[in-house]
Amino acid sequence: MGIKLISIDLDGVLNEYDGDFDADKIPPIRNGAYEFIKNLSKDYRIEIFTTRERRVTKNWLKENNLQDFIENETNMKNSFTSVFLDDSA
Repeated sequence: MGIKLISIDLDGVLNEYDGDFDADKIPPIRNGAYEFIKNLSKDYRIEIFTTRERRVTKNWLKENNLQDFIENETNMKNSFTSVFLDDSA
């Protein structure tokens, strides 16, 4: 059996999003999010679920040194995901 996939919402889960949407600027990383993702990546495949533009998301991941832990960025819910982490769920 392969490594399970976890889909994580970006806004409000990994960052300090407060509802004030700016398409070109993603809020700062949430305290502890880097360690959380790093530890999850040891046992799971991780994808970011967001409606944000892919280029902006990729830049944010790189700025926060998360790019090596993330397999994919998507705006579509993946039916093969084992777990969804979402602040509005």
